[in-house]
Amino acid sequence: MKKVLQITLIACAILLAVLVLPVTAFADNGGVTILGGDPGMNGEQYYYTGTNFNVSAEFTHLARNETSLPSSVTYSVSRTKSFDASVSGQASASFLVKKVQLYFSVSPEVGYGESESVSLSITWNIPANSTILCKYGSCVVHTYGYGEHWFYGRLMSTYDISADYTYDSYSEAIPY
Repeated sequence: MKKVLQITLIACAILLAVLVLPVTAFADNGGVTILGGDPGMNGEQYYYTGTNFNVSAEFTHLARNETSLPSSVTYSVSRTKSFDASVSGQASASFLVKKVQLYFSVSPEVGYGESESVSLSITWNIPANSTILCKYGSCVVHTYGYGEHWFYGRLMSTYDISADYTYDSYSEAIPY
């Protein structure tokens, strides 16, 4: 009778372990494999997917020089330095920024959630008998990925994460 009770208890423990802690998923996070059924797996796990680089022209002007001599134009311009992220917040934004810094050596100009306006005077040279499209603004990063919410080894949800920030000024004179 004692042996039957021991076997029954062992069978119940095995059944409970199989039902409560299923080993159903593996996550690869930068070379570290995490067992999905790990009872200690709690919290958020972030994954980097990609980055896009763009420019945002906050000032444009079409300058004409109808003379036979080179000329120039000077304008007072401004742009906004900023750092915004998806609703997932600062932790995911920090993760994405670190990936962009690692792969591209580009960092935000301001802190998370901040924005700052910068003004200056800029001069564009205009060749003789020409028209130039003058542009000034910011170089912008859009980086993205996804997050997973884990609770005692179970994947509860996945969601998109992203961050948008400026990292430099942008100025261009385009023949028109």
